[in-house]
Amino acid sequence: MLELIKTEFARRFENEDTATCGLGEVANIWNKTVKPTNIPGTLWEHYSIPAFDAEQYPSYELGDTIKSNKYEVVSNSILVSKLNPSTRRLWIPQLIDEKSAICSTEFMEYVPNNPKEYSFYCSALLQDRFFSYLAGHVTGSTGSRQRVHPSDTLAYEVPNPDASEILNYCNYADPLIKQLRNSSIERQKLTQLRAVLLPKLMSGEIDASKVELPTPPTQTAPTNGRLCG
Repeated sequence: MLELIKTEFARRFENEDTATCGLGEVANIWNKTVKPTNIPGTLWEHYSIPAFDAEQYPSYELGDTIKSNKYEVVSNSILVSKLNPSTRRLWIPQLIDEKSAICSTEFMEYVPNNPKEYSFYCSALLQDRFFSYLAGHVTGSTGSRQRVHPSDTLAYEVPNPDASEILNYCNYADPLIKQLRNSSIERQKLTQLRAVLLPKLMSGEIDASKVELPTPPTQTAPTNGRLCG
């Protein structure tokens, strides 16, 4: 789905006829620090580099297990890794509870100035040209620990068409972003439910033999061999 909006955005706006402006003119970088160990009993929705690399799905961890400071994750943010940008990491958070969402300080958290243009700037930062820009502005002498300075990225030239063109594109991309988020939220809820129930099943607090599972509908086999209800 991200590839779809990336391709459509490039078709419409990644050309020499489209006006541009600095990224810092249309978005800011959010970097409010959170110390999870100060709230040890909170279950944090943690957007980390390892979680992204595993399956692009946040982990859920209690505050007393998270030893380093993190950034607060806010709605309508776009997470881009500043670590080794040759490995492309762009994450659209699908927050269950904004009050307990955090991310690694290895992420740059971009927040568009106009929330209604969110999908436009998600698509702009998905482009190959943006990641080439990041790769050209890294510091560090080794391939394993190269980073880009967040402030340097605000000079990146993003497409800046008329407001009507941005709105038209968002009318196309918004439903796709919403579908992506809804699917991820459902997965997150199931993961949270599993995290709560599994220890109880293992300890015997819940008797699995007494859990009633839904009965599947009766299946029949017609002459063509396919099953139907």
